[in-house]
Amino acid sequence: MRIANSMLYRQVLDALQQQTRGQFEAQQAISSGLRFERAGEDPVAMAGVLRQQDANARLAAYASNAVVVESRLRQSELGLDALNDTLQAARETLLRAQSDALNSADRATLAAELRSAAAEVAAIANRQSEDGRPLYGGSTPQALFTGAAGAWVLNPPSAPARVAVAEGRQLDLGLDARGLFTTPGGSDLPTALEAMADQVALAPADAPGRAARAAALDAAIGELDGGLERVSAGRSRVGLDLATLDGLADSREAQRIAGEQELSRLRDADLAAEISRLAQHSASLEAARAVFQRLESQSLFNYLR
Repeated sequence: MRIANSMLYRQVLDALQQQTRGQFEAQQAISSGLRFERAGEDPVAMAGVLRQQDANARLAAYASNAVVVESRLRQSELGLDALNDTLQAARETLLRAQSDALNSADRATLAAELRSAAAEVAAIANRQSEDGRPLYGGSTPQALFTGAAGAWVLNPPSAPARVAVAEGRQLDLGLDARGLFTTPGGSDLPTALEAMADQVALAPADAPGRAARAAALDAAIGELDGGLERVSAGRSRVGLDLATLDGLADSREAQRIAGEQELSRLRDADLAAEISRLAQHSASLEAARAVFQRLESQSLFNYLR
């Protein structure tokens, strides 16, 4: 009889400990909102959580890189718009300069417009990004144009760095501006515009001189047309990259939501289930305590008897 009572006593104590532990775990889950807090509590789920957290961190890094690339592209786009306007205005100046009715003062005014355009092109080329690096320089640290009017020096841009903006997908950090600020003939644009200004300023008195000037101006317009085509190609490239970023942003957001849902599935407690579990353990604990108290009473009664 004593052996049976001893075994029952141990069973009740085990039940008390089990229900107390279950009650504590349910209370912890309700309080923290987590299924577990240490890897040892659920190693498989913790491994899944770590994998998903790593995937989420990569997505966040891609999103950060995409913000930088988009900012660079937007700045490049503004510069291309300004460059397009400047070259279009220079082209119109050349068209006006083809008139033989212009006097020397008129030609001097048009030549000044072209020299101003040359300085403006150099200023556009030397625009800087938000980190102070040349916007169109690629990986080149120095300004694209140094020197001054009449002595421009082009520091050729290099290819821009490539940045990961999605899993297995990279984009240029800004516009690849190689060739953007040169003419089809290989001259840099500011120097070419100043040479055009010199041609516009000429006022030959004889027919052969005027014919030579007209031919030079026709060639200059062709050079500017080639430059405008390069600007148009650059704008198209920027537009394509921006559209790509938009599409990737949608994909990253869908992946982010899916990742958060997976993390929640692996890590977060089901509050309704935990509340029910707490109630069950609490009820079982009260029952175990009642049994324990009866055993204690019986033991005392037997001792007194």
